[in-house]
Amino acid sequence: MAEEAKSLWKDAFGKTSMEEAKSLWKDAIGKAKVDQSMEEAKSLWKDAIGKAKVVPSNEEEAKSLWRDALRKAGVDPSAEEAKTLWKDAMQVITTVKKKSKKSEKSGNILDRVDECIGKTNAALLDISELEMTEIPPETFRLHQVRTLLAFKNPIQGLHNLCYFENLEVLDISRCSLENLDDMGLNTSRFLKKLDISRNNLKSIRVLSSMPFLEEILASRNKLEEIPQELEPLKILKKLDVSYNEIKEPVPESLIVKLKELQDLDLTGNNLDPESMGYKTRQMYEKRLLFSSKSMRRCFVTRALGINKEVIAKEQEVIFRSENQEEG
Repeated sequence: MAEEAKSLWKDAFGKTSMEEAKSLWKDAIGKAKVDQSMEEAKSLWKDAIGKAKVVPSNEEEAKSLWRDALRKAGVDPSAEEAKTLWKDAMQVITTVKKKSKKSEKSGNILDRVDECIGKTNAALLDISELEMTEIPPETFRLHQVRTLLAFKNPIQGLHNLCYFENLEVLDISRCSLENLDDMGLNTSRFLKKLDISRNNLKSIRVLSSMPFLEEILASRNKLEEIPQELEPLKILKKLDVSYNEIKEPVPESLIVKLKELQDLDLTGNNLDPESMGYKTRQMYEKRLLFSSKSMRRCFVTRALGINKEVIAKEQEVIFRSENQEEG
């Protein structure tokens, strides 16, 4: 009977209305006259949630749907076994929600703005992948936005950032940017985190006018140097310039003056470690070490004080004792 119910449930595929899908689910269970084991109910539920394009909007809605399914299958929802199966069902729902996040994005800027306003704190605005050349005026009233995701857009100007008075995080990665000068990026003076990775940038000198930056992600561009002009960024903690075209020696005087800098990623550049100053080389080698799995294991082993010989002996003792018990 479970197979028949599965077949009937396929009629609900592609339905965008949760109520409609719920109704079809009830019909599928009812028409198949399911009187099945908990394993069959679990299999049927997973098949329905995992394959249908409809995802419950919240846990209560999903729970209601789950209870209906159990009742139609002749199972008491209060049973301990049913509670266990509910946990399995929620894991499936969570997975489906994660997979469907990208497809749920609207291609209309007004829908994105409404979605932002509808959130509890309205602190995040996602206007990515909308083929925009500048920040649209429809967003100007969202003064409360702290995180702006604008990646994968052919952006030509950022002068409108001044309308986001509380902006702290900006993602303009993968926007085919070639130059940040005269784009108005510095109109957002209180920015803390900036992601400009995977563009075609050759210089980041303009960032010197943004003294509140704590994190700069500029990997996979065409940068040829780390400019001395970044010296005003006194609270910068992370600078990722990996996989660029940096050949010039990193100015040690700059790295020393950036006293808060904890993470400098230079991997993937054509740099000679011998030409680096003490602090720069320390950070460079630290990154190289942690990019290797074997070295990470080594560090963890040291940190935990694990002795491989001791572990091997203990395993041998356990193995022998188990064999004696079996004998």
